[in-house]
Amino acid sequence: AQEQAQAQRAEQSRLAAERTRQQAAQAAADSPQYQPLSKEAPDYPQRALDKNLEGDCTVEYSVNPQGRVENPKVIDGCHPLFMRPSLAAVATFRYQPRLIDGQAVTVPAVRNTFHYRIK
Repeated sequence: AQEQAQAQRAEQSRLAAERTRQQAAQAAADSPQYQPLSKEAPDYPQRALDKNLEGDCTVEYSVNPQGRVENPKVIDGCHPLFMRPSLAAVATFRYQPRLIDGQAVTVPAVRNTFHYRIK
């Protein structure tokens, strides 16, 4: 009976998670805000791993009406070894564009911080 109760709870939490995901997808569809569609994590630079280096790197960019990143630049305080992988990762990001009165517009000054941590 205990196993059955556990199975029911697992099914309920799975259904709740599915509902939450559907609500999030619906909110994204209804939202005039830009939404990230795909964000790949950057590769950890081998030279940084060799040196046991950790750090954060913040990149600022615009999201154009096609949902692509434009003019990415690294904000101060990023270790030089983390700059290239951070910029490369941002270049692959895709967004659902922001809509204003049904028109896709550019979103300026979007920031994304990568946290490089050795696990």
